[in-house]
Amino acid sequence: MIILRTKAERLSIDRRSESKYNALVNKLHAGNVIYHIIFSFN
Repeated sequence: MIILRTKAERLSIDRRSESKYNALVNKLHAGNVIYHIIFSFN
């Protein structure tokens, strides 16, 4: 019972950190796209 709960907790923590990581990657990607658009206009 304890093992199952800790596995579930670990999975939810992994999902939370994964979504944080994905959000960071999306922000970086959006910044990169904006930078390239600005750079191509110069």
